[in-house]
Amino acid sequence: MPEPYYHSPSTGQRLYRFANGHGASVAKHISGKSGWSMAVIKHTGETSFWINIHTPFGPPKDGLTEEDVQKYLAEIEAYTT
Repeated sequence: MPEPYYHSPSTGQRLYRFANGHGASVAKHISGKSGWSMAVIKHTGETSFWINIHTPFGPPKDGLTEEDVQKYLAEIEAYTT
């Protein structure tokens, strides 16, 4: 299981970075829904990134279980462009 390089205890947000330059932003859903929200990110520097919808993972996803998150993280880590 990948470890986040950033974790905010107050919001629950976790940021991940993988060797392929991609990563993920994962946070507790804030609009009252249960589960996690997740977006694929592309790192553009040490601390900068943008949400990348141009991958097979598509736009950000909502209502994910922790199991879903771990599955997507493994797929993003293995993704090659």
